[in-house]
Amino acid sequence: MAFSSTPFFSQQTPALATGTRQTVGTLPFDNTSSIILLNEDTANAVFVIWGNSTAGGALVAASSLLLPGGASVTLSVGTSSVRGQASTANTLCFTAAAGTPVVNVTYVQTNAA
Repeated sequence: MAFSSTPFFSQQTPALATGTRQTVGTLPFDNTSSIILLNEDTANAVFVIWGNSTAGGALVAASSLLLPGGASVTLSVGTSSVRGQASTANTLCFTAAAGTPVVNVTYVQTNAA
């Protein structure tokens, strides 16, 4: 992904489903240092990992972050020189634990102009 000149970039996941691994449309930028996740569904939890979006299959509690309904978390991922280049094999992945929740994903960039 390219360098972003904006300090923040927000997007929403599609309505997540159980039993499938999904990701967001825009991958983290090279200078994204933190990612803020907000589960906008107050009733249904979401499983989250940083991993391969094409690996298929649902995420499970044993190997994922569980983001409860209405909760948020900030992930310090480091810039691409620390975490590696974002790609379909190296990005955020989501699975709904139940229902069809939507997660608001905000990238925070360092050294944005």
